[in-house]
Amino acid sequence: MNYGNEELKEYERLEQEILQDCDHFLIEKKRMRFYFLHEKLEISNKLELHIQINGLIDQKRKNPKFFLGENEYHEEQLIFGFLEKKRISKGLDRFEYNFLSYLIFKNNFASIICKPELPEIREIKLSNFMERFVFNKGRSDIFENLISALNLALKLYEIVTINILIGGGFIDLNNMRPKDIDIVLLLPSKIFMKDINDRVKKKIFELHKKIDLSKLPHNYNLKIYSTYELLTLISNKPVYKELIINNSYINHQVFQLNYP
Repeated sequence: MNYGNEELKEYERLEQEILQDCDHFLIEKKRMRFYFLHEKLEISNKLELHIQINGLIDQKRKNPKFFLGENEYHEEQLIFGFLEKKRISKGLDRFEYNFLSYLIFKNNFASIICKPELPEIREIKLSNFMERFVFNKGRSDIFENLISALNLALKLYEIVTINILIGGGFIDLNNMRPKDIDIVLLLPSKIFMKDINDRVKKKIFELHKKIDLSKLPHNYNLKIYSTYELLTLISNKPVYKELIINNSYINHQVFQLNYP
């Protein structure tokens, strides 16, 4: 029996399972076998591999509880290696690059890439924030929208006060006409879990299009990818968004305030 041919057939079966549904990703045991065979057989076509990796990245982005499995560190080490090779040879899209940055941050993998910085969060009073950042009509209109959205959030969550993070382009004092304002609601864990389907976020967005709203539990964990992605997103503006070999960033401050 030609064992190499049997391994190739096994790889092709896994490959077909991925290609049948590009939103599908393999169970842990099959994923680890797929990675192993991909390296051992020196497969040159990277498409199926990156469909698989991007499916996992998407799960990590959307589901804070998504866990790769018992071999998480080993799998992340393999994904890091694959993404590094692709970065050097072709460049990455922004989601792949951000996930690569996260893997380096989380596991201290060695790489020379420039990563987005996690923000140093500064506390500020609402009145001081308004005095500093709400200085023309366009900004005033957006901020009025924000206050209305926060009042709606208090009502829907049935709470009397809320902590928020504010970042993005609204914090750039040179930006005279920001398009929106990026905020993150910091919620008690029980309330955060009750609204896991983002009912409140969707309702607010229906009424307030200029509020780019996300939420985190107040005891958030930076080792969770969705948290890392969100906090680096509101505090860093990437220079490049496609075919990224090494990115650079314009950093924004992030402020935390209590409302009302």
